[in-house]
Amino acid sequence: MMKPRVLVILLFVAGAALVPRSAAAAVILRSKPFLGVTHHRIIERLDDATAGGFALPREVVADVLVIDPTAPGIDFTLQPDNGEKPGEVTRITTRALVDALGAQIGVNGDFYDTKPPYEHEPPDFFTDVIHLNVAEGRPYSHNYAPGRPVFNLDEDNRGRVLIAGAAGTHNTVEDVSLFNAIGGNQRLVADGKNVTPDDQYANALNPHTALGVTYGGKILIMTVDGRQDSYSRGLRTGEMADLLIGHFDAKDVLNLDGGGSTTLVFDDTDDGVRNARIINSPSDGATAQTPGTERLVANSLVVFAKPNPEYTPLPPAVRPAPPKPQPLLTERTVFETFEKDLGRFADPPATSGSGRGVADTSTSQRDPRHAASGLFAMRLDLRHNGRTDTGLQVRLLSGGAEPRNNLHQGDKAMGATGAVSVDLRMAPGAKALFLALLVDDGTLSGTRLERSTFRAVVADGRWHTYTWSLNNPDHWHGFAGGNGVIDGPNVFLDSLYFSSTPETRGGPAWEGSVWVDQVRFEPAATHNH
Repeated sequence: MMKPRVLVILLFVAGAALVPRSAAAAVILRSKPFLGVTHHRIIERLDDATAGGFALPREVVADVLVIDPTAPGIDFTLQPDNGEKPGEVTRITTRALVDALGAQIGVNGDFYDTKPPYEHEPPDFFTDVIHLNVAEGRPYSHNYAPGRPVFNLDEDNRGRVLIAGAAGTHNTVEDVSLFNAIGGNQRLVADGKNVTPDDQYANALNPHTALGVTYGGKILIMTVDGRQDSYSRGLRTGEMADLLIGHFDAKDVLNLDGGGSTTLVFDDTDDGVRNARIINSPSDGATAQTPGTERLVANSLVVFAKPNPEYTPLPPAVRPAPPKPQPLLTERTVFETFEKDLGRFADPPATSGSGRGVADTSTSQRDPRHAASGLFAMRLDLRHNGRTDTGLQVRLLSGGAEPRNNLHQGDKAMGATGAVSVDLRMAPGAKALFLALLVDDGTLSGTRLERSTFRAVVADGRWHTYTWSLNNPDHWHGFAGGNGVIDGPNVFLDSLYFSSTPETRGGPAWEGSVWVDQVRFEPAATHNH
């Protein structure tokens, strides 16, 4: 049986992205799950658990597949379009698609519209992908903008990174026939050089997915786990480019959808059963100790391959021991008073991708004319984006929805008991509006997002207090990776969630103003209504 090998390769890159380190350093494990497919796993723990020949600047777990498209049994396809159904595609997990097609490998694909104008109910979530996409010679999504990178696999499985033509077309600058093509937002490698742009997206640490080709014509698939402190914090896209150039002979590479969408799956049991498993550690609901849940993505690239009879799967990367929770707030704590500024609620109302129907012209500001306490409150002027059949849902982020930004008194967090309250005011006669809370529970190394029940905001021009008990199970529902129970050990306020209906989608196209004041936590309080 083939055993995993450890490759120790020294990599020197200009700048601080990759630096030599004598003891703690990254290693690359290798196995061959299928004929013509080599699976590499890069692990950096920043401790003596890894001691390879090059170092990454933070904890990282990444997977790279090198696929020989000429190997027996290798073939590719892209998720097809919706046909007569609404939208271009129906969101499905990568694993479900691999099982449905009887394939062996799958990786998530293009970015997609998170606020599609299509009415849908589970299990059908219709949406549109962002860039040029072609499945088996049939185009179903046009170019978003000229110059974006496009990866094409022709009918002979030869891979090539192309340049998108004019917006609204299915063309490329090279004017080649597209067979299985998928677009991305950034080109990372061009002719062996790192060409990653210097922008906010490229410089943020995130989970990522990349697709490319080597100088020898092999296909590269890379996933990077992220948002899992002490396990894998993610990479910048330029760091991905450096790794692929330095270790994998990358010629051309583009970046695909990442974040919680990043998913790599194998059906590698060779048991005749369609039972693909997740190879990486998705970030939605993940902690440093446990992987997250796979996301319904817009489309995926899948690979057919023949099993390798001498294959031994790579062991999972070792996860760190559970961290200690943050100390708990024991006294009544006001999170925001809006007396000096908007504080943790400074992000514009349309910032979150979880919102629906909210226009970019929606604003928030301090208002000295109305306050429940003190001299100022926050006034939200919410505008609808005009999409038909779409209500208004606004996820007003607290501290950018980052648990680290929602600590108080230095390092303290809420516990799983007590109550969160907020004061609201609406003008008399305003149309119905509802409020819920979103909270993260877990620890700083990983949380799950929970949603409270909705409360109708009273429209009488007076201030009213709305309270939710953290330890009342009737008040809570799972949201993104959540289980519908506030079980701590720490709890962090994620956002105030306004909706034109007591649901997370639908409702009328609400517009108007609402005032917010005195967001606070009372550890000893309970509220059962």
